[in-house]
Amino acid sequence: MKKSFNKLLIIFWIIYISVFFIKTDILRAKNIEIQYTGEAINYCGEPIDKTIKMTISIYDSKDRLNWTQDQFVTVTTEGGFNLNIRMQKILYNNNYFDGKHYLLISNKEMMYDLLSEIPESSNQEILITGNYFSKVSKNKLSIADLPGIMRTKNWGVAAVMMEHWFKGSGRNKYIHLTKIKKLLNSAKTKIKEYQNRDPQNFLNIEMANYLIKELKKTDYNGKKVLFHGGRFNHINTEIKLAKNLYHDLEWEKQNMHWIFSDVLQDDDLSEYTAAFNKAVLRIVAAGFVQVHTNKKGALIYVNKVGLYFRDSYDFRGEQSFLGFNIGLGCWSTKPPYVSFFSSELNDPKICVENSTFRQYNKDNKRKENYGEFRIFSRPEDCVIRIRQMFDYDFESGKITQ
Repeated sequence: MKKSFNKLLIIFWIIYISVFFIKTDILRAKNIEIQYTGEAINYCGEPIDKTIKMTISIYDSKDRLNWTQDQFVTVTTEGGFNLNIRMQKILYNNNYFDGKHYLLISNKEMMYDLLSEIPESSNQEILITGNYFSKVSKNKLSIADLPGIMRTKNWGVAAVMMEHWFKGSGRNKYIHLTKIKKLLNSAKTKIKEYQNRDPQNFLNIEMANYLIKELKKTDYNGKKVLFHGGRFNHINTEIKLAKNLYHDLEWEKQNMHWIFSDVLQDDDLSEYTAAFNKAVLRIVAAGFVQVHTNKKGALIYVNKVGLYFRDSYDFRGEQSFLGFNIGLGCWSTKPPYVSFFSSELNDPKICVENSTFRQYNKDNKRKENYGEFRIFSRPEDCVIRIRQMFDYDFESGKITQ
């Protein structure tokens, strides 16, 4: 009986001491302060000038929730918002700044975020790295520090894209075309040129021929629309056809329906260059086909076109900038932070190429093409009304306008 009592007493003291030390750890716990600047717009592409409730959560690399908190955030007339998050780092000493945890920001009003992973929500996923939220003195940098440097320069779009690559889900990223116009003046100019085109002669002969090619593989009521007639709307179906995981350009040519693409590239090492380098602006069409009574041809009527942005975020081959093979630039934690030339930066610094990211995957036991994803805007967000008709002869394969 006495031995049993002594055992119970020992167990009691073990539990008491454990609770005491846990309580002491909590009292001594240091606050982690996270500062984040984001951007949000509504479904019409307009900034939200109001205060909204956001949920901030931290997940680990296996998508397990580690921490969550609600916070009211004021979004400015320009669409920007700032988060200042404080939390206690307690108990198991979770190392949130290890490059594997990520921060998820969302709000229940379902506002469409500029950098939403899923177009219907306002979620933002931000990978947490050692140089991301906290100032860390390092003698040597790695590519995991680049998103933090990008954010120091207020290059939020470039940072989000690279963080998405680090997370490795491979899912598409979506961005509103208004954001691309803000990042790249030449994109704004090209879109304006398309909007000012003659609505009765919008499609040139090259575009018309590509449209015929796409109509040959487009179904309407189970039959090919070009030869049996009916409506087609590649504006509404294009992003659905793209699927949500990575596919290369050749796959897209077989399965998607754009009729023309313009290269979008900056001539400077800008935020746009860091996020996309060289991307494209594509055109898709909608209208109907009326087959002639003699069944020898068809009238194609196009009543609107949609413009959308597309980029592939991968590190295959070698990276070139305006025709020169100069890699992805050199980066430093000190001003001016980034340059194509190492001599213009202060230590610590790192110069990177596509092969640097492939080696990072190899060192971390990932597949060579781990993390690859595509970036799209939605054609529905930039629709231009036109009125253009042309004939197509089935036998000769010729178009007459």
